[in-house]
Amino acid sequence: MEKANYYIEFRDYSGNNISGADVRKVTSDLNAAVAGLDWKKEIAKFPTITVEIDKNGKSKWNWTPKAEQQVLKVVNEIYGSTDAHFLPTSPNNDTIVYTRGIYPVTANTRKFVNLVLSNGKRIDF
Repeated sequence: MEKANYYIEFRDYSGNNISGADVRKVTSDLNAAVAGLDWKKEIAKFPTITVEIDKNGKSKWNWTPKAEQQVLKVVNEIYGSTDAHFLPTSPNNDTIVYTRGIYPVTANTRKFVNLVLSNGKRIDF
């Protein structure tokens, strides 16, 4: 994907050295990657977090230490990082920080967990 983004970004520069063979190779690689996606298998790795909503509408995520470690492991796996951690000031541990390349990146935890209400109903966003 990074190679494809590079080709898209620099395709119009007169000094680029991108060949037709380069583009065909990255297209073939992307098609192979898409064919191998199995989201059901990936989503099964996401921890399930129970959310309680109080009478004022405030939500509280009930994290377990195991679920916290699991979600950080998922983020590290997806982004190829080794340092995913929760933003210390985020309520409900809803923001994760990880390094991509040399830059810190933040992500919303909701993308990597299955949320259910205390009555067992799934929360979809």
